Amino acid sequence: MTMDQYNKMEIILDYESPHGQKKKQCKSLERLNGDIKLLNQQKYRLELVDIIRKGYELLRGSVHNFTANQPSVLQSIESLEQTIKSHSTNDNYLTDLLTDLTGQIKAAFSRYDWFSKWGIHYLPSITRAHLLQQCNNFKDPGVQHYGQGQLFNTIRDEMDAIFCELPAPKRANSGATIDMSVFNNSDNPCFHGSCTVKLFDGSIKFVKDIRRGDRLYPHGGTINYVLKTICNNGQAQMVLLDTGLIITPWHPVRLNGVTWMLPCSLVSSPTNIICEAVYSFALDHGHTIWINDIECVTLGHGFKEDIVRHVYYGSERVIEDLRIMDGQQNCTGLIEIQSNWVIRNKRTGLVNGIRQSENINIISN
Repeated sequence: MTMDQYNKMEIILDYESPHGQKKKQCKSLERLNGDIKLLNQQKYRLELVDIIRKGYELLRGSVHNFTANQPSVLQSIESLEQTIKSHSTNDNYLTDLLTDLTGQIKAAFSRYDWFSKWGIHYLPSITRAHLLQQCNNFKDPGVQHYGQGQLFNTIRDEMDAIFCELPAPKRANSGATIDMSVFNNSDNPCFHGSCTVKLFDGSIKFVKDIRRGDRLYPHGGTINYVLKTICNNGQAQMVLLDTGLIITPWHPVRLNGVTWMLPCSLVSSPTNIICEAVYSFALDHGHTIWINDIECVTLGHGFKEDIVRHVYYGSERVIEDLRIMDGQQNCTGLIEIQSNWVIRNKRTGLVNGIRQSENINIISN
């Protein structure tokens, strides 16, 4: 919305009385007292909600419905995408709202198997969150702008503690005991040690055997740091892909060299597996690693695209933390940490540091 449109905007209120009689009230305003930036935020938030709701209803029910109506739904999404882009400069909220739209929301509508497996659950959830302006997770960037008060933060932290203390789901006679805290550590970007890495010379190494100085396919980037994270109770929540890649649910992968996706969107649900430790890497350049024939992002990558960007894991801050911890250990490039060394922003719950801490794993900034 332009400033001229803003100043000439006409408000029409349609409502229904308790007695069922419809009324219409129309009032023209020459000038509105307020903030056009805030108005645009609310306008595009509600348009996002409307598009998801309509698209969800059009595509649900059968493969035929999905195939017949998908083009119009994607067209509506792309139209809103372009509109928000034109107003998102210097507006963090609209930038993150755009990330929600072009990321998991668009992905949920892009394929029937994704729509039917996880989209039917995710789409109503993200719709309700944006409609009510409630923060319902720590993953979607747009909803992080809601619920920033002290009460919300207190309740969230209490719920987090309660969740980690829940009794494990009942299991069969065989299998390992489940520690519920592993479900809450799945956003750490890591790989299972048994996966295979393709090196620059065409040879293959296990993830657990990668060391500083190894050169990677296809760009020749060299390993600077290997981060080994010891798993809670020897278990981790991970995604198992068809190629054999075992990866944490929120670690971005790039498909066909173009599209960044979250592994959790490629399967129906993560799997709790026996895992002593998980691994992640930082390179001198290239910043992707091919594991089990899938391109995965590495730490400190600097990418700004939707899905893959991260204020900590994608920045020089994580490299600086790795450098410090490497110096505190053996300066070999292999850094071993406990999962509770991950530091989270007290307000948002997002990771913003890694360092040894015996009692505190949440800080305020």
